[in-house]
Amino acid sequence: MHTIIFQPAIFTISIFTIILLSIFAISALVILFVVINNAQKKTSIITSRDLIKRIVPKMRIGYPDIPSHRVWVETLNEYGYLAPLTSVGNHIVLGTPQMGGTSIFRYLVSRFNTSFPEHAGMCAYVDVNQIVMSHKNTGYVSIEEIYRQVIWSSIKFPMAELESQIKQGAFKRTGLAKLLRDVDGILKSSLSKIEPTTLRQILFKIWQIIGVKRVIYIVDNITALEPGAVPVLLEYMLRTFGRTPSVSFIISGDPTTLVLNKRTNDGNVGAQLSHDVNIALNISEILLSKAKQDQDIYTIRTSYLAKLIKFIQPAIELPEKNNISIVQEFFHNPEAWDAIFNLNNGELENISASIQEVVEYHQSTKKKITGEWVRKMFTARTVKSEDQAGGS
Repeated sequence: MHTIIFQPAIFTISIFTIILLSIFAISALVILFVVINNAQKKTSIITSRDLIKRIVPKMRIGYPDIPSHRVWVETLNEYGYLAPLTSVGNHIVLGTPQMGGTSIFRYLVSRFNTSFPEHAGMCAYVDVNQIVMSHKNTGYVSIEEIYRQVIWSSIKFPMAELESQIKQGAFKRTGLAKLLRDVDGILKSSLSKIEPTTLRQILFKIWQIIGVKRVIYIVDNITALEPGAVPVLLEYMLRTFGRTPSVSFIISGDPTTLVLNKRTNDGNVGAQLSHDVNIALNISEILLSKAKQDQDIYTIRTSYLAKLIKFIQPAIELPEKNNISIVQEFFHNPEAWDAIFNLNNGELENISASIQEVVEYHQSTKKKITGEWVRKMFTARTVKSEDQAGGS
């Protein structure tokens, strides 16, 4: 009797034990899988961040190194004019590429991105004029297109480079592949249907994964757009990033045509000066205003001219004094070098060409240049250009 009663009990306990052990085993495997997956994801993210430290410094502007522009950028940087551009907040640079605007950004992007491993800050660049020119056959470029390219500028190149340098499985484990698809899906919508808050959250998540702590968007030549389109673009950029300290933008354009805001049926659209954006650098003012009315402008112009003279004719024996002494060696008075800037409309290549003529004239005659001589030189050059144009 004891045997008949006891055996089923042992059999029942054995089944229960097996079930429990199976549950524990499965749970342990699930936990192990999660642990391994998290460890692999963490390793993939660390690898991605290490690669990004080498990728971001490669983000440069494909703009030529023009000597007269390079000297101008060096001069502005020497006197601290470029420092405000990387400060927190949204900024405006007033000026054209001919005034050295794009060369300034060439320097800024290179310097900022090169030091990414130290400060984890990234500078993304978009030339609106290039986008507009790529649509010249249709004669129209949508604001959506510009907005999309601005957003993609901070992730497209680094993500493409990262994906090519890391194993596909590792890239997927970071979560970046899905996030990029999400960004693509949002940006394919019309501008009115884009939810800026959602887009911002996704972008921040991407930057957090790859270790980017700050992003500066540079939107160059924004006045290549129709004046009425600029406020709309600025409105959506502000909606997307607001007043986030870790994200800012710099826009540049011709001050004579730049429009920051406009009134619509739905209210004001665009950016408010001193509230949403600040003028960080006014190249036009430095190059075209009367230098004698502003000591800082007077100083920076003479410094630039002195550097140009040294660059154009390095063999010339110049006085071992300050920049003003060097310039005074060639010019009779400030009115003469003011004419160099103003008659050339602040265009650096033409200013450099004029200085070349000044140096050659001074070397042959030993006479100092007057404002009247500069005006005659400019008139003669204009007539020659018109004759050549007529002959062709």
